[in-house]
Formats: sequence, structure tokens, C-alpha cells
Amino acid sequence: MENLKRMVVRIAYTPDDQIAMLSSLHRCLLPFLTAASHLYAFAIQVRKKLYLWGLFKRKRLAVPVISVGNLTWGGNGKTPMTEFLSFLFSEAGIPPLILTRGYGGGDEARMLQRHLIDTSTKIGTGPNRSSIAALFFQRYGVMEFRSRGDWAEHNFQFKESRVTTNKIGDGIGVVILDDGMQHWSLFRDLEIVMVNCITLWGNRRLIPRGPLREHWIALRRADIIVLHHTDLISKEKYQYIMAMLECLLEEEIPTFGSRMVPCYFFRLQCEASMIPLNVVHNMVVLCVSGIGCPESLSLAMQKSLRLQIFSFIV
Repeated sequence: MENLKRMVVRIAYTPDDQIAMLSSLHRCLLPFLTAASHLYAFAIQVRKKLYLWGLFKRKRLAVPVISVGNLTWGGNGKTPMTEFLSFLFSEAGIPPLILTRGYGGGDEARMLQRHLIDTSTKIGTGPNRSSIAALFFQRYGVMEFRSRGDWAEHNFQFKESRVTTNKIGDGIGVVILDDGMQHWSLFRDLEIVMVNCITLWGNRRLIPRGPLREHWIALRRADIIVLHHTDLISKEKYQYIMAMLECLLEEEIPTFGSRMVPCYFFRLQCEASMIPLNVVHNMVVLCVSGIGCPESLSLAMQKSLRLQIFSFIV
């Protein structure tokens, strides 16, 4: 199964004019992947229409909702951005609730729980995010805003939970959807779309023939675009991406860059340990990656730690 997954990923990020360079086994998969891609495209169009016609209902939560999503499969920096926003809101006195689907056995949710343990962040995991949010609202209460616009100015009042008595500041003030761009059942007040500068949109085809969850024109729904890994690409590629966005977008959308910077190592037996990065200098290391974009980790290690990568296990 892992070999098949690697083959599909290889095809998804191979431009059409280079398909002939793939092995015959890779090319044998193309008709099946193309057919599945057409079925997927039909399914998402039907789903969008059902929401547009009101046959599927969208729910508005009691507090503002921020969606952090992307157009392609993993490795776009959604979860680190979700963590970053949670820190900002917690420091501002607005306790956030993160709603995540919990893919991969809930590894991302557990990682967020570890990193945000000393903040006011709550984390809910599961596919039915509105129901999970309702349970958290009932348990912790919510912050009541005089208007949606007051939220940006932090003019809020605490609304006590009817089930439990909470101190002021314990109520949930904002919901952050981790991987929420295609979660159309919830209204959102802000749509943040992450773009991986290293892989971009691959061959620009829908999954499984390509990496796109939606056609890349869906980027026009974004309120904010974040270009992830801008420090790991050339100036020419960055200019190419910006020119591409300028042609694609009907109106100017605020666009920012982000990067991942290693801070320290830690021992698996003691996650609180903080080992300086220079311990690996002049050492031979084995690098094992389980993230969505292993290329970014390899490039970051070479840039930040000045390591020579001879072999990379994903």
C-alpha cells in the first residue's frame, strides 16, 4: 500500500509534459486515476450545488470562526498555522477552540495538545465539527460579542455556561478549523488558505490524478493567503508565484509568507527536554519523516543545521 501511495504522489507532482519519463508501472495507473478524478470532480460539484441551493444547511456558530485550509493534500502548514493562531488568541485573552478531523489516528491533535498545554486552548476532534463545538460551548461557555466586528477590537463580554460555572476568561471566544476549507457545513468569518511554495499545485489536477482537492480557482474564496516555506525557494520562484496569483485572483487578497525554523531537539522519552541543535554538527544522522511535505524538512535541515542529506526515509 505504501508503494502504491508513493506512486500516486509521484504522478500527482509530475507535469503532463514529463509523463513519458515515468516507469511503465506508473503509466498503467493513469487511466484509473483519471477516471477516479473525474468522479471526484463530479461529486464535489454536486455537493457545492446542494449547499448553494440550501438542500444542505450551513450552520453559524456562537463565536467567530477562522478556517485554516488549503487546496492540496498535506504539507501546507495548516496545523502549525493553527497552533500559531491559538497562541496569539490565548495571549490576547480570547480562549480558542480548535476543531480538527483527527486524521492519521489523531496524531496532529495530540501534537497540538502537547504544544498548547499551557494555554487556554481547547481541542475537539471528529468529523461532525458543529456537534463537537456545541459540546464544548455547553461545557465552557462562550464569549458574547455585541457584534461580529467587535471581535477584532476585543470588545467582548463573557456569557456564562448554563451547565457549569466558569471564571471570566474561561469561555470560548473563537473557533479555529484545522483543515477547514472544504468543510462547507460551517460558516466562517475568515478564510486563511495555505500554499506550499515548494510543491504548489502539482500537475494541477484533482485527486487522485493530482493533488488538488478543488480546482485552484477556488483560491478566490480566500480572505488571506499564506505562502508557506518562502525561505526555501529561490527569488525567481517567489516572483513566479506572485505573478501567478495576480493573474488568478479577481481582486487583491492580502498575502503573507511563512517559514518553519527548528528550535531544538527533544528525547522521545522526555518531551520536555530541550537539546541544542548544534549537537548534530559533524555527525552522521538518520532522518525519518512522517510529515506531509518531507522535502521541506530536508531543505530546512540543510539550511538551518548545515547538514548534508545523503538518505531520507519517509
